[in-house]
Amino acid sequence: MRALIASAPFPTDCPEHWHIIQHNFAPSSIWSDKNVTLVKKAPSRIVLRADGFYIKAFRTGILLRYLRDPALKEFNLAQILHSRRLTAPPVAFGSRNGWSYVVTKEIKGADLQTFIDTEWAQTNSWEHRRICQAFAEFLADLAASGFFQPDFHLNNILFNKKNCRFLIIDLHRAHLKSQPLSTKAMLNQLSWCLPPFIEVVTDTQILTCASFLKTTIPELADKATRFSVVQDSYRKMRRHWDKKNIRILRKRQIKQKKRGYILIRTSECPDDAVKQLRQFSHDPENLLSQCRILKNSRHTLCARLTCASGNFFLKAYRSSGNLKALSYCLREPKALKQWEIAWLMRLRQLPITPPCAALQRPNPWSKFYGALIFPWSSEAAEENTKKLLKNNLTSYQSREVILRNIAIEIWKMHQKGIFHGDCKITNFVLHPSGKVKEIFDLDSVKIKNNIGDRQRIKDLVCMCASLEKLLGKTREPWNISKSLLSFYISAHYPWQAGKSEMTNQFINSVEQRIRKSQSRSAHFRETLK
Repeated sequence: MRALIASAPFPTDCPEHWHIIQHNFAPSSIWSDKNVTLVKKAPSRIVLRADGFYIKAFRTGILLRYLRDPALKEFNLAQILHSRRLTAPPVAFGSRNGWSYVVTKEIKGADLQTFIDTEWAQTNSWEHRRICQAFAEFLADLAASGFFQPDFHLNNILFNKKNCRFLIIDLHRAHLKSQPLSTKAMLNQLSWCLPPFIEVVTDTQILTCASFLKTTIPELADKATRFSVVQDSYRKMRRHWDKKNIRILRKRQIKQKKRGYILIRTSECPDDAVKQLRQFSHDPENLLSQCRILKNSRHTLCARLTCASGNFFLKAYRSSGNLKALSYCLREPKALKQWEIAWLMRLRQLPITPPCAALQRPNPWSKFYGALIFPWSSEAAEENTKKLLKNNLTSYQSREVILRNIAIEIWKMHQKGIFHGDCKITNFVLHPSGKVKEIFDLDSVKIKNNIGDRQRIKDLVCMCASLEKLLGKTREPWNISKSLLSFYISAHYPWQAGKSEMTNQFINSVEQRIRKSQSRSAHFRETLK
Protein backbone atom coordinates (compact mmCIF):
# COMPACT_ATOMS: atom_id res chain seq x y z
CA MET A 1 0.00 0.00 0.00
CA ARG A 2 2.76 2.47 0.98
CA ALA A 3 4.66 1.78 -2.26
CA LEU A 4 1.47 2.31 -4.26
CA ILE A 5 0.65 5.47 -2.34
CA ALA A 6 4.17 6.84 -2.82
CA SER A 7 4.05 6.23 -6.57
CA ALA A 8 0.58 7.79 -6.95
CA PRO A 9 1.58 10.39 -5.44
CA PHE A 10 -0.80 10.11 -2.49
CA PRO A 11 -0.62 11.35 1.11
CA THR A 12 0.84 8.73 3.39
CA ASP A 13 -1.04 10.05 6.42
CA CYS A 14 -4.51 8.82 7.28
CA PRO A 15 -6.82 11.77 8.03
CA GLU A 16 -7.45 12.02 11.75
CA HIS A 17 -10.89 13.63 11.56
CA TRP A 18 -13.36 11.61 9.55
CA HIS A 19 -17.08 12.14 9.16
CA ILE A 20 -18.24 8.50 9.14
CA ILE A 21 -21.87 7.52 8.56
CA GLN A 22 -21.32 3.74 8.32
CA HIS A 23 -19.57 2.34 11.38
CA ASN A 24 -18.08 -0.72 9.65
CA PHE A 25 -15.51 1.59 8.02
CA ALA A 26 -12.18 1.66 9.89
CA PRO A 27 -9.88 4.28 8.28
CA SER A 28 -6.66 3.11 9.94
CA SER A 29 -7.12 -0.52 8.85
CA ILE A 30 -8.01 0.50 5.27
CA TRP A 31 -4.98 2.79 5.09
CA SER A 32 -2.65 -0.03 6.11
CA ASP A 33 -4.30 -2.65 3.91
CA LYS A 34 -1.92 -4.31 1.46
CA ASN A 35 -4.66 -5.40 -0.96
CA VAL A 36 -5.14 -1.96 -2.44
CA THR A 37 -5.56 -1.48 -6.19
CA LEU A 38 -5.25 1.72 -8.15
CA VAL A 39 -8.45 2.18 -10.16
CA LYS A 40 -7.83 5.57 -11.77
CA LYS A 41 -5.16 8.22 -11.68
CA ALA A 42 -5.52 11.79 -12.90
CA PRO A 43 -3.58 15.00 -12.16
CA SER A 44 -6.19 16.22 -9.68
CA ARG A 45 -7.72 13.01 -8.32
CA ILE A 46 -6.96 9.37 -7.55
CA VAL A 47 -9.34 6.44 -7.03
CA LEU A 48 -8.34 3.40 -4.94
CA ARG A 49 -10.19 0.21 -4.08
CA ALA A 50 -9.62 -1.65 -0.79
CA ASP A 51 -11.58 -4.12 1.32
CA GLY A 52 -14.97 -3.49 -0.30
CA PHE A 53 -14.61 0.30 -0.40
CA TYR A 54 -13.73 2.91 -2.99
CA ILE A 55 -11.56 5.82 -1.80
CA LYS A 56 -11.55 8.86 -4.05
CA ALA A 57 -8.97 11.54 -3.23
CA PHE A 58 -9.05 15.08 -4.68
CA ARG A 59 -6.08 17.43 -4.67
CA THR A 60 -7.70 20.68 -3.55
CA GLY A 61 -5.06 22.71 -1.74
CA ILE A 62 -5.63 24.20 1.70
CA LEU A 63 -7.08 27.55 0.52
CA LEU A 64 -9.20 26.18 -2.35
CA ARG A 65 -10.88 23.65 -0.04
CA TYR A 66 -12.86 26.40 1.71
CA LEU A 67 -14.18 27.71 -1.63
CA ARG A 68 -14.84 24.47 -3.51
CA ASP A 69 -14.34 20.98 -2.14
CA PRO A 70 -15.35 18.34 -4.75
CA ALA A 71 -15.07 15.49 -2.23
CA LEU A 72 -17.48 17.17 0.19
CA LYS A 73 -19.83 18.02 -2.68
CA GLU A 74 -19.85 14.39 -3.87
CA PHE A 75 -20.36 13.14 -0.31
CA ASN A 76 -23.42 15.38 0.22
CA LEU A 77 -24.89 14.49 -3.18
CA ALA A 78 -24.36 10.79 -2.55
CA GLN A 79 -26.29 10.94 0.73
CA ILE A 80 -29.32 12.52 -0.97
CA LEU A 81 -29.25 10.22 -4.02
CA HIS A 82 -28.70 7.09 -1.94
CA SER A 83 -31.88 7.84 -0.01
CA ARG A 84 -33.62 7.50 -3.40
CA ARG A 85 -31.62 4.32 -4.28
CA LEU A 86 -29.87 6.04 -7.21
CA THR A 87 -26.18 5.77 -6.23
CA ALA A 88 -23.75 3.68 -4.20
CA PRO A 89 -23.92 4.08 -0.40
CA PRO A 90 -21.60 6.85 0.88
CA VAL A 91 -19.42 5.84 3.83
CA ALA A 92 -17.16 8.67 5.02
CA PHE A 93 -15.56 12.02 4.27
CA GLY A 94 -12.18 13.36 5.43
CA SER A 95 -9.46 15.88 4.53
CA ARG A 96 -5.79 16.46 5.31
CA ASN A 97 -2.76 18.33 3.89
CA GLY A 98 -4.41 19.69 0.73
CA TRP A 99 -6.27 16.45 -0.08
CA SER A 100 -9.96 15.64 0.40
CA TYR A 101 -11.34 12.10 0.54
CA VAL A 102 -14.75 10.58 -0.05
CA VAL A 103 -15.38 6.86 0.60
CA THR A 104 -18.22 4.85 -0.92
CA LYS A 105 -19.16 1.23 -0.55
CA GLU A 106 -18.38 -1.22 -3.35
CA ILE A 107 -21.56 -2.76 -4.76
CA LYS A 108 -22.25 -5.62 -7.12
CA GLY A 109 -22.57 -4.92 -10.80
CA ALA A 110 -20.36 -3.90 -13.69
CA ASP A 111 -20.25 -0.51 -15.33
CA LEU A 112 -22.53 -0.12 -18.32
CA GLN A 113 -19.64 0.05 -20.80
CA THR A 114 -18.41 -3.40 -19.72
CA PHE A 115 -21.93 -4.84 -19.86
CA ILE A 116 -22.53 -3.54 -23.40
CA ASP A 117 -19.13 -4.78 -24.60
CA THR A 118 -19.48 -8.29 -23.12
CA GLU A 119 -23.16 -9.19 -22.67
CA TRP A 120 -25.37 -6.85 -24.70
CA ALA A 121 -25.01 -8.82 -27.93
CA GLN A 122 -26.00 -12.08 -26.17
CA THR A 123 -29.27 -10.72 -24.71
CA ASN A 124 -32.52 -11.18 -26.64
CA SER A 125 -34.98 -8.53 -27.82
CA TRP A 126 -37.25 -8.98 -24.77
CA GLU A 127 -34.32 -8.32 -22.41
CA HIS A 128 -33.29 -5.31 -24.52
CA ARG A 129 -36.78 -3.86 -24.08
CA ARG A 130 -36.73 -4.58 -20.35
CA ILE A 131 -33.34 -2.85 -19.95
CA CYS A 132 -34.50 0.14 -22.04
CA GLN A 133 -37.56 0.52 -19.81
CA ALA A 134 -35.46 0.29 -16.64
CA PHE A 135 -33.01 2.88 -17.99
CA ALA A 136 -35.86 5.23 -18.93
CA GLU A 137 -37.25 4.91 -15.39
CA PHE A 138 -33.76 5.57 -14.01
CA LEU A 139 -33.47 8.80 -16.03
CA ALA A 140 -36.97 9.85 -14.93
CA ASP A 141 -36.06 9.25 -11.26
CA LEU A 142 -32.89 11.35 -11.64
CA ALA A 143 -34.91 14.16 -13.21
CA ALA A 144 -37.57 13.95 -10.47
CA SER A 145 -34.85 14.34 -7.83
CA GLY A 146 -33.50 17.47 -9.54
CA PHE A 147 -30.23 15.77 -10.45
CA PHE A 148 -28.27 17.00 -13.50
CA GLN A 149 -25.10 15.19 -14.64
CA PRO A 150 -22.92 16.71 -17.41
CA ASP A 151 -20.42 13.83 -17.19
CA PHE A 152 -22.80 11.09 -18.25
CA HIS A 153 -20.59 8.42 -19.83
CA LEU A 154 -21.00 4.66 -19.62
CA ASN A 155 -18.26 4.09 -17.04
CA ASN A 156 -20.14 6.34 -14.59
CA ILE A 157 -23.24 4.10 -14.63
CA LEU A 158 -23.35 0.80 -12.75
CA PHE A 159 -25.77 -1.90 -13.90
CA ASN A 160 -26.88 -4.99 -12.01
CA LYS A 161 -28.37 -7.40 -14.54
CA LYS A 162 -29.92 -9.62 -11.86
CA ASN A 163 -32.34 -7.00 -10.56
CA CYS A 164 -32.11 -4.72 -13.67
CA ARG A 165 -31.07 -1.74 -11.57
CA PHE A 166 -28.96 1.27 -12.52
CA LEU A 167 -26.82 3.42 -10.24
CA ILE A 168 -24.83 6.55 -11.03
CA ILE A 169 -21.38 7.29 -9.61
CA ASP A 170 -18.67 9.97 -9.96
CA LEU A 171 -20.79 12.92 -8.86
CA HIS A 172 -18.21 15.67 -8.40
CA ARG A 173 -19.34 17.47 -11.59
CA ALA A 174 -23.07 16.94 -10.98
CA HIS A 175 -25.65 19.45 -9.76
CA LEU A 176 -28.69 18.90 -7.55
CA LYS A 177 -31.59 21.34 -7.64
CA SER A 178 -34.22 21.82 -4.97
CA GLN A 179 -37.03 20.88 -7.38
CA PRO A 180 -37.50 18.44 -10.28
CA LEU A 181 -35.85 19.35 -13.56
CA SER A 182 -37.83 21.42 -16.03
CA THR A 183 -38.65 20.04 -19.47
CA LYS A 184 -35.84 22.06 -21.04
CA ALA A 185 -33.34 20.77 -18.46
CA MET A 186 -34.57 17.17 -18.97
CA LEU A 187 -34.03 17.45 -22.73
CA ASN A 188 -30.59 18.93 -22.08
CA GLN A 189 -29.86 15.99 -19.77
CA LEU A 190 -30.85 13.60 -22.54
CA SER A 191 -28.45 15.32 -24.94
CA TRP A 192 -25.67 14.52 -22.43
CA CYS A 193 -26.90 10.93 -21.95
CA LEU A 194 -27.23 10.04 -25.63
CA PRO A 195 -23.63 10.43 -26.96
CA PRO A 196 -22.20 7.33 -25.22
CA PHE A 197 -24.98 5.14 -26.66
CA ILE A 198 -24.96 6.34 -30.27
CA GLU A 199 -22.19 3.96 -31.37
CA VAL A 200 -23.08 0.90 -29.26
CA VAL A 201 -26.89 0.78 -29.37
CA THR A 202 -29.08 0.67 -32.49
CA ASP A 203 -31.39 3.51 -33.49
CA THR A 204 -34.42 1.28 -32.86
CA GLN A 205 -33.35 0.59 -29.28
CA ILE A 206 -32.75 4.31 -28.65
CA LEU A 207 -36.25 5.05 -29.96
CA THR A 208 -37.63 2.30 -27.71
CA CYS A 209 -36.09 4.02 -24.71
CA ALA A 210 -37.46 7.36 -25.93
CA SER A 211 -40.96 5.86 -26.19
CA PHE A 212 -40.84 4.96 -22.47
CA LEU A 213 -39.70 8.51 -21.66
CA LYS A 214 -42.71 10.05 -23.44
CA THR A 215 -44.79 9.63 -20.28
CA THR A 216 -42.28 11.84 -18.43
CA ILE A 217 -41.38 14.15 -21.36
CA PRO A 218 -44.41 14.39 -23.69
CA GLU A 219 -42.40 16.68 -26.02
CA LEU A 220 -40.44 13.60 -27.21
CA ALA A 221 -43.48 12.58 -29.25
CA ASP A 222 -42.54 15.40 -31.65
CA LYS A 223 -39.93 14.36 -34.20
CA ALA A 224 -38.44 17.86 -34.31
CA THR A 225 -37.77 17.70 -30.56
CA ARG A 226 -36.11 14.29 -30.86
CA PHE A 227 -33.92 15.56 -33.69
CA SER A 228 -32.88 18.63 -31.67
CA VAL A 229 -31.75 16.31 -28.86
CA VAL A 230 -29.72 14.27 -31.36
CA GLN A 231 -28.21 17.45 -32.84
CA ASP A 232 -27.16 18.66 -29.38
CA SER A 233 -25.69 15.24 -28.65
CA TYR A 234 -23.52 15.26 -31.77
CA ARG A 235 -22.41 18.84 -31.02
CA LYS A 236 -21.27 17.78 -27.55
CA MET A 237 -19.53 14.75 -29.05
CA ARG A 238 -17.64 16.91 -31.56
CA ARG A 239 -16.48 19.21 -28.78
CA HIS A 240 -15.38 16.18 -26.77
CA TRP A 241 -13.46 14.73 -29.73
CA ASP A 242 -11.74 18.04 -30.51
CA LYS A 243 -10.61 18.31 -26.90
CA LYS A 244 -9.61 14.73 -26.17
CA ASN A 245 -8.74 12.88 -29.39
CA ILE A 246 -5.72 15.05 -30.18
CA ARG A 247 -4.20 14.00 -26.85
CA ILE A 248 -4.98 10.34 -27.55
CA LEU A 249 -3.43 10.63 -31.01
CA ARG A 250 -0.22 12.16 -29.65
CA LYS A 251 0.15 9.30 -27.13
CA ARG A 252 -0.35 6.55 -29.73
CA GLN A 253 2.12 7.77 -32.32
CA ILE A 254 5.92 7.61 -32.35
CA LYS A 255 7.43 10.62 -34.11
CA GLN A 256 11.04 10.74 -35.30
CA LYS A 257 12.91 13.61 -36.95
CA LYS A 258 16.28 13.08 -38.63
CA ARG A 259 18.03 15.25 -41.23
CA GLY A 260 14.78 16.93 -42.18
CA TYR A 261 12.86 13.66 -42.53
CA ILE A 262 9.71 13.23 -40.44
CA LEU A 263 8.60 9.67 -39.69
CA ILE A 264 5.41 8.94 -37.72
CA ARG A 265 4.45 5.38 -36.87
CA THR A 266 2.34 3.38 -34.44
CA SER A 267 3.91 1.05 -31.90
CA GLU A 268 2.21 -1.91 -33.65
CA CYS A 269 3.76 -1.16 -37.05
CA PRO A 270 6.35 -3.87 -37.99
CA ASP A 271 9.94 -2.72 -38.25
CA ASP A 272 10.44 -4.28 -41.69
CA ALA A 273 7.52 -2.24 -43.09
CA VAL A 274 9.10 0.96 -41.73
CA LYS A 275 12.42 -0.11 -43.25
CA GLN A 276 10.75 -0.59 -46.64
CA LEU A 277 9.18 2.86 -46.35
CA ARG A 278 12.58 4.40 -45.67
CA GLN A 279 14.04 2.56 -48.68
CA PHE A 280 11.22 3.90 -50.83
CA SER A 281 12.04 7.47 -49.82
CA HIS A 282 15.72 7.01 -50.79
CA ASP A 283 15.32 4.89 -53.94
CA PRO A 284 11.68 4.69 -55.07
CA GLU A 285 12.35 3.18 -58.51
CA ASN A 286 14.19 0.18 -57.09
CA LEU A 287 11.42 -0.66 -54.64
CA LEU A 288 8.57 -0.04 -57.10
CA SER A 289 10.13 -2.47 -59.57
CA GLN A 290 9.42 -5.20 -57.01
CA CYS A 291 5.86 -4.04 -56.18
CA ARG A 292 2.54 -4.30 -57.93
CA ILE A 293 1.46 -0.83 -59.12
CA LEU A 294 -2.26 -0.22 -58.51
CA LYS A 295 -2.52 3.44 -59.53
CA ASN A 296 -0.08 5.91 -61.06
CA SER A 297 -1.55 9.37 -61.65
CA ARG A 298 -0.14 12.86 -61.82
CA HIS A 299 -0.33 13.48 -58.06
CA THR A 300 -0.40 10.05 -56.37
CA LEU A 301 0.98 6.56 -56.71
CA CYS A 302 -0.56 3.46 -55.09
CA ALA A 303 1.17 0.09 -54.86
CA ARG A 304 1.04 -3.21 -53.01
CA LEU A 305 4.06 -3.49 -50.72
CA THR A 306 5.18 -7.00 -49.73
CA CYS A 307 7.21 -7.46 -46.54
CA ALA A 308 8.17 -10.39 -44.36
CA SER A 309 5.45 -9.38 -41.87
CA GLY A 310 2.73 -9.24 -44.56
CA ASN A 311 1.29 -7.06 -47.30
CA PHE A 312 0.75 -3.31 -47.03
CA PHE A 313 -0.91 -0.65 -49.16
CA LEU A 314 1.54 2.10 -50.13
CA LYS A 315 0.28 5.55 -51.09
CA ALA A 316 2.87 8.12 -52.20
CA TYR A 317 2.46 11.79 -53.12
CA ARG A 318 4.46 13.57 -55.80
CA SER A 319 4.83 17.25 -56.63
CA SER A 320 3.24 17.94 -60.01
CA GLY A 321 5.10 21.19 -60.64
CA ASN A 322 7.01 24.11 -59.18
CA LEU A 323 3.87 25.91 -58.01
CA LYS A 324 2.68 22.79 -56.16
CA ALA A 325 6.11 22.31 -54.60
CA LEU A 326 6.18 25.93 -53.42
CA SER A 327 2.76 25.52 -51.83
CA TYR A 328 4.08 22.57 -49.76
CA CYS A 329 6.60 24.94 -48.21
CA LEU A 330 3.76 27.06 -46.78
CA ARG A 331 1.22 24.45 -45.69
CA GLU A 332 1.09 21.14 -43.87
CA PRO A 333 2.46 18.29 -46.04
CA LYS A 334 -0.14 15.91 -47.45
CA ALA A 335 1.21 12.71 -45.91
CA LEU A 336 1.27 14.13 -42.37
CA LYS A 337 -2.15 15.72 -42.87
CA GLN A 338 -3.68 12.43 -44.07
CA TRP A 339 -2.12 10.60 -41.12
CA GLU A 340 -3.80 12.94 -38.64
CA ILE A 341 -7.15 13.03 -40.45
CA ALA A 342 -7.35 9.22 -40.73
CA TRP A 343 -6.63 8.70 -37.03
CA LEU A 344 -9.04 11.44 -35.93
CA MET A 345 -11.78 9.85 -38.05
CA ARG A 346 -10.97 6.49 -36.49
CA LEU A 347 -11.26 8.00 -33.01
CA ARG A 348 -14.68 9.33 -34.04
CA GLN A 349 -15.80 5.71 -34.55
CA LEU A 350 -15.97 5.92 -38.35
CA PRO A 351 -15.14 2.79 -40.43
CA ILE A 352 -11.61 3.85 -41.35
CA THR A 353 -8.41 1.80 -41.60
CA PRO A 354 -5.77 4.23 -40.28
CA PRO A 355 -2.20 4.21 -41.64
CA CYS A 356 0.61 2.33 -39.89
CA ALA A 357 3.32 4.82 -40.75
CA ALA A 358 3.85 8.10 -42.61
CA LEU A 359 7.09 9.59 -43.94
CA GLN A 360 7.71 13.14 -45.14
CA ARG A 361 10.81 14.23 -47.07
CA PRO A 362 12.38 17.68 -46.54
CA ASN A 363 12.62 18.54 -50.25
CA PRO A 364 9.22 19.22 -51.92
CA TRP A 365 10.86 19.05 -55.38
CA SER A 366 11.81 15.39 -54.89
CA LYS A 367 10.04 12.80 -57.01
CA PHE A 368 7.94 11.54 -54.10
CA TYR A 369 7.49 14.12 -51.37
CA GLY A 370 5.62 11.95 -48.84
CA ALA A 371 4.22 8.43 -48.40
CA LEU A 372 1.97 6.38 -46.12
CA ILE A 373 1.48 2.64 -45.60
CA PHE A 374 -1.81 1.01 -44.58
CA PRO A 375 -2.66 -2.58 -43.61
CA TRP A 376 -3.55 -4.48 -46.77
CA SER A 377 -7.21 -5.36 -47.26
CA SER A 378 -8.18 -7.57 -50.20
CA GLU A 379 -11.81 -6.46 -49.80
CA ALA A 380 -10.90 -2.83 -50.52
CA ALA A 381 -10.55 -3.51 -54.26
CA GLU A 382 -12.65 -1.32 -56.53
CA GLU A 383 -13.74 -4.33 -58.60
CA ASN A 384 -15.27 -6.04 -55.55
CA THR A 385 -17.47 -3.04 -54.76
CA LYS A 386 -18.57 -2.64 -58.39
CA LYS A 387 -19.42 -6.33 -58.68
CA LEU A 388 -21.45 -6.31 -55.47
CA LEU A 389 -23.40 -3.22 -56.53
CA LYS A 390 -24.16 -4.40 -60.06
CA ASN A 391 -25.54 -7.64 -58.65
CA ASN A 392 -27.73 -5.97 -56.00
CA LEU A 393 -28.80 -2.54 -57.23
CA THR A 394 -30.98 -3.98 -59.99
CA SER A 395 -33.16 -5.72 -57.38
CA TYR A 396 -35.56 -3.35 -55.59
CA GLN A 397 -35.36 -5.01 -52.16
CA SER A 398 -31.58 -5.32 -51.94
CA ARG A 399 -31.14 -1.88 -53.53
CA GLU A 400 -33.20 -0.19 -50.81
CA VAL A 401 -31.13 -1.88 -48.07
CA ILE A 402 -27.82 -0.83 -49.63
CA LEU A 403 -28.92 2.75 -50.37
CA ARG A 404 -30.29 3.20 -46.85
CA ASN A 405 -27.03 1.98 -45.28
CA ILE A 406 -24.96 4.29 -47.51
CA ALA A 407 -27.21 7.32 -46.82
CA ILE A 408 -27.21 6.80 -43.04
CA GLU A 409 -23.42 6.30 -43.01
CA ILE A 410 -22.93 9.57 -44.93
CA TRP A 411 -25.32 11.35 -42.53
CA LYS A 412 -23.41 10.05 -39.49
CA MET A 413 -20.15 11.13 -41.11
CA HIS A 414 -21.56 14.64 -41.58
CA GLN A 415 -22.96 14.74 -38.04
CA LYS A 416 -19.49 13.92 -36.72
CA GLY A 417 -18.03 16.92 -38.52
CA ILE A 418 -16.49 15.10 -41.52
CA PHE A 419 -16.77 16.45 -45.08
CA HIS A 420 -15.38 13.82 -47.46
CA GLY A 421 -15.06 15.91 -50.63
CA ASP A 422 -14.69 12.87 -52.94
CA CYS A 423 -17.64 10.83 -51.72
CA LYS A 424 -18.03 8.38 -54.60
CA ILE A 425 -19.01 4.74 -54.28
CA THR A 426 -15.59 3.42 -55.31
CA ASN A 427 -14.19 5.01 -52.13
CA PHE A 428 -16.55 2.90 -50.00
CA VAL A 429 -16.15 -0.81 -49.20
CA LEU A 430 -19.46 -2.61 -48.72
CA HIS A 431 -20.13 -5.78 -46.77
CA PRO A 432 -22.19 -8.43 -48.67
CA SER A 433 -25.05 -7.62 -46.28
CA GLY A 434 -25.07 -4.06 -47.62
CA LYS A 435 -23.45 -2.29 -44.68
CA VAL A 436 -20.57 0.13 -45.19
CA LYS A 437 -17.45 -1.64 -43.99
CA GLU A 438 -14.75 0.91 -44.79
CA ILE A 439 -14.24 4.43 -46.15
CA PHE A 440 -10.95 5.41 -47.75
CA ASP A 441 -9.24 7.96 -50.06
CA LEU A 442 -9.17 10.81 -47.55
CA ASP A 443 -7.19 13.33 -49.61
CA SER A 444 -10.13 15.77 -49.81
CA VAL A 445 -11.47 15.25 -46.27
CA LYS A 446 -12.00 18.24 -44.00
CA ILE A 447 -12.85 18.08 -40.29
CA LYS A 448 -15.15 20.91 -39.22
CA ASN A 449 -17.23 21.96 -36.25
CA ASN A 450 -20.35 21.88 -38.39
CA ILE A 451 -21.12 20.70 -41.93
CA GLY A 452 -23.29 23.12 -43.91
CA ASP A 453 -26.05 22.24 -46.37
CA ARG A 454 -23.91 22.94 -49.46
CA GLN A 455 -21.22 20.50 -48.36
CA ARG A 456 -23.80 17.87 -47.43
CA ILE A 457 -25.40 18.16 -50.87
CA LYS A 458 -22.00 18.06 -52.58
CA ASP A 459 -21.15 14.71 -50.98
CA LEU A 460 -24.60 13.30 -51.79
CA VAL A 461 -24.46 14.48 -55.42
CA CYS A 462 -21.01 12.91 -55.83
CA MET A 463 -22.27 9.60 -54.40
CA CYS A 464 -25.44 9.51 -56.54
CA ALA A 465 -23.58 10.44 -59.73
CA SER A 466 -21.09 7.62 -59.18
CA LEU A 467 -23.93 5.13 -58.60
CA GLU A 468 -25.89 6.27 -61.67
CA LYS A 469 -22.74 6.05 -63.84
CA LEU A 470 -21.93 2.59 -62.47
CA LEU A 471 -25.24 1.10 -63.60
CA GLY A 472 -25.42 3.06 -66.86
CA LYS A 473 -28.16 1.89 -69.22
CA THR A 474 -29.43 -0.82 -66.87
CA ARG A 475 -30.63 1.70 -64.27
CA GLU A 476 -34.13 3.13 -63.89
CA PRO A 477 -33.79 6.90 -64.53
CA TRP A 478 -32.84 8.71 -61.31
CA ASN A 479 -34.55 6.21 -58.97
CA ILE A 480 -31.27 5.59 -57.16
CA SER A 481 -30.70 9.30 -56.54
CA LYS A 482 -34.28 9.81 -55.32
CA SER A 483 -34.09 6.84 -52.95
CA LEU A 484 -30.71 7.77 -51.47
CA LEU A 485 -31.78 11.39 -50.92
CA SER A 486 -35.03 10.20 -49.34
CA PHE A 487 -33.16 8.01 -46.85
CA TYR A 488 -30.81 10.88 -46.01
CA ILE A 489 -33.73 13.28 -45.45
CA SER A 490 -35.44 10.72 -43.18
CA ALA A 491 -32.45 11.10 -40.83
CA HIS A 492 -31.87 14.83 -41.40
CA TYR A 493 -35.07 16.49 -40.18
CA PRO A 494 -34.40 20.12 -41.35
CA TRP A 495 -34.65 19.04 -44.99
CA GLN A 496 -38.06 17.35 -44.65
CA ALA A 497 -40.08 20.56 -45.10
CA GLY A 498 -39.03 21.19 -48.74
CA LYS A 499 -38.48 17.57 -49.78
CA SER A 500 -40.26 17.62 -53.16
CA GLU A 501 -38.68 20.87 -54.39
CA MET A 502 -35.27 19.80 -53.12
CA THR A 503 -35.51 16.43 -54.90
CA ASN A 504 -35.97 18.10 -58.30
CA GLN A 505 -33.01 20.43 -57.76
CA PHE A 506 -30.93 17.50 -56.52
CA ILE A 507 -31.67 15.41 -59.63
CA ASN A 508 -30.60 18.34 -61.85
CA SER A 509 -27.32 18.63 -59.90
CA VAL A 510 -26.64 14.91 -60.31
CA GLU A 511 -27.37 15.13 -64.05
CA GLN A 512 -25.02 18.09 -64.48
CA ARG A 513 -22.25 16.29 -62.62
CA ILE A 514 -22.62 13.20 -64.81
CA ARG A 515 -22.48 15.30 -68.00
CA LYS A 516 -19.33 17.11 -66.80
CA SER A 517 -17.70 13.82 -65.91
CA GLN A 518 -18.54 12.31 -69.30
CA SER A 519 -17.20 15.37 -71.15
CA ARG A 520 -13.94 15.23 -69.18
CA SER A 521 -13.58 11.52 -69.96
CA ALA A 522 -14.20 12.14 -73.67
CA HIS A 523 -11.64 14.98 -73.70
CA PHE A 524 -9.11 12.73 -71.95
CA ARG A 525 -9.62 9.95 -74.53
CA GLU A 526 -9.17 12.44 -77.38
CA THR A 527 -5.95 13.69 -75.79
CA LEU A 528 -4.59 10.14 -75.63
CA LYS A 529 -5.27 9.63 -79.33
